[in-house]
Amino acid sequence: MLLNIPVPNLFFAEDDDKTKVVVDGQQRLTALHHFQENRFPLKGLESLSALNGKRFEDLTDRQQRIFNNRTLRCLVISARSDSEIRFQVFERLNQGGVPLNAQEVRHCVYRGSLNDLLHQLAKDPNWLSILGKDEPSPRMTDCELILRFLSFRDKGKGYSPPLNRPGFSGGCFR
Repeated sequence: MLLNIPVPNLFFAEDDDKTKVVVDGQQRLTALHHFQENRFPLKGLESLSALNGKRFEDLTDRQQRIFNNRTLRCLVISARSDSEIRFQVFERLNQGGVPLNAQEVRHCVYRGSLNDLLHQLAKDPNWLSILGKDEPSPRMTDCELILRFLSFRDKGKGYSPPLNRPGFSGGCFR
């Protein structure tokens, strides 16, 4: 940010109610926000090594202005986009870095009451006990297990591989 080097684009998906969900760039946004809130100091800087160990509040007024005035480019995938197109965009964006798992992609592509139900069921004490966990998985692997159970229970006879394509709840049930 301080070197004026371009920050990679941030990608958002728009829901039907016009709210935006981060598709790609969550770690960048969180890191920038946390730095600005003085939650951690800079470290490992080579070009601006004098700033190593400094928090946002330690920067000069000019450096803070530069940081605050940087433009972050954002691309929004419209809610009107076909779910297959949204799925492909998510899949391509997550080929590098820390890739989203299949359930995280489904969670971004398909919004609504099914996602809410999966998260509610993943918090159930009986379910957590079965998994031997105290809390739901931050990567939604437990939600995927529940989704697969529900999908196979309801549509198991109509299943055709692969599971990682859109269709019925992320599987290919037609």
